[in-house]
Amino acid sequence: MTNDPSDPSRLDEMLIRSYEPLRGPILEQRQAVLAGLARSRVRSSLAPRRTWPRRTAWVAAACLVVAVGILPLLIPSSPTRLYGLETVSRRLCEVSTIRIRGSRYVAGLKAGHPPTRVPIEYLVKRPDKCRLTWLGVSNDRTKVEIRSGINACDGRQQAYTSDADREYSSEPINPIDARLRVEGMAQGYLLSAVMGPPDAPYRKLGREMVHGRQCDVYEARSGQVGEDDVATVEKLWFDPASGYPVRLTRDEIQPDGTVLRETEFDEIEVNAPVDDEVFTLAVPPGYKRVSPEIEKAGAIPPLNTVPTGGGYSDADKTKLEGWHAFRIADNAMLISWRRNAPQPSSDGKLDWLAGIELSQLDGQPPETLRHAWLYQSQSPDVWNWSLVAVAGGQPLEPLTVSMQLKGESSQLTMGWVALRFPDQQLEQILAAALEAALPDKVPRYTLAEIRARANTLAATKKSE
Repeated sequence: MTNDPSDPSRLDEMLIRSYEPLRGPILEQRQAVLAGLARSRVRSSLAPRRTWPRRTAWVAAACLVVAVGILPLLIPSSPTRLYGLETVSRRLCEVSTIRIRGSRYVAGLKAGHPPTRVPIEYLVKRPDKCRLTWLGVSNDRTKVEIRSGINACDGRQQAYTSDADREYSSEPINPIDARLRVEGMAQGYLLSAVMGPPDAPYRKLGREMVHGRQCDVYEARSGQVGEDDVATVEKLWFDPASGYPVRLTRDEIQPDGTVLRETEFDEIEVNAPVDDEVFTLAVPPGYKRVSPEIEKAGAIPPLNTVPTGGGYSDADKTKLEGWHAFRIADNAMLISWRRNAPQPSSDGKLDWLAGIELSQLDGQPPETLRHAWLYQSQSPDVWNWSLVAVAGGQPLEPLTVSMQLKGESSQLTMGWVALRFPDQQLEQILAAALEAALPDKVPRYTLAEIRARANTLAATKKSE
């Protein structure tokens, strides 16, 4: 605080102290609190899933960013409430719509040549609608090609266009899949595009006016400059009055010290009215329809249990695949995953946790984690269900876990953000997920039963 009595920041600080007892969360809204984020230092991909045929020569990137909502608060003497950057993920689910506009920059082969700017736009409308620009880059060391298109879901159908191929594809989507897709992007892969990894070391640089808002400016640096890694510098403009990020730039520092712009997000609109028709993607003129054949028109497809990410090594025939993770309690998550069969021990038994190491992506010590099987499939092709709880105090937001599988000559890593839903939705989603992913004779568990086991697990002194 300054000594200048006319300094507005001093008045803000005095008001905050005076009304601190009034600033607690509204109890009815606590169930709506969500966490998200896990960008990575991991090798797996948590990007939105495509069910149409893959083009393996292309690396698709769907970078959707997520802003955050506001907890209403009435303070008689102050027209605004100031929010801190650390509250972003906790208020994520209060947002009904998010629209992001910006640019990605694709570097060419020759040094000194300006990168290619590609406009991008992302739009989310909860609970089950999204529309985003996908971007694919092919680099064979002789040329760089860029492809893009639209990926959209209206809660009933998911559709895809490729502008370079002038192709269109669409198919029905299960309603639970639509919600998982939206929240998987919003809470997991997408929020990290704005906020960085869970342990991003943000430092405040100062204040600037952006789009008519007085913003706090933050900077975070991650990675190291080298042959196998690139240092990244993110600059974030955050409006403490609304609690939303306003602008973001991401630059890469190359081994030679040059700085290349990678991403700019210049427009972030939160809770703006969006018509549902925006998410229904029609066949553009001149595009060829290449949709997969549907067995029965209008039929609701079963829940999709295809992996959402994975790592593989041909050298020692290892694999580590993930589906989804759900937040069961403030300190516990349920993870669906599978791996290659482990080598049998001397007595012929298989330890399906052999070579597996769990850790938290937010920098917390791994010894705080506890693991228990909800269901162990004893198969590399059937999903395991693991309960993972954090002992020894409250975990940081968001709840994130990394699973590493060490083989003889490989090391595979998957990262999860525990998706958070209100209890009624979570009960429905878990029932559908367990029905789709568990064998018929395996008992089904209610949310209350899983939560009780998670609480007991968190109280144990050692992992299984």
